[in-house]
Amino acid sequence: MSAAAQAGSKDVDVTYEDQLKVNEFSRNNARLTELAQEIRARRSALETLTDAADEVEMAMEEGDVKLVVGESFVDVDEEF
Repeated sequence: MSAAAQAGSKDVDVTYEDQLKVNEFSRNNARLTELAQEIRARRSALETLTDAADEVEMAMEEGDVKLVVGESFVDVDEEF
């Protein structure tokens, strides 16, 4: 057996306080993972919105912009 396998086979006594700390770490680590995923999703959404805003600005420079209002398209100038 390797040293790592031998170390894994030993029973270790864990105090109540240590177990509470392990549980707190686990909860915090799970929350960190959730927040990291949320940050990635929001950055992706922000990038999408930024790209859309850039496209609208480029279309406004050309002067032919139409917005959808309800079921119809409305011509819009730069002052809108």
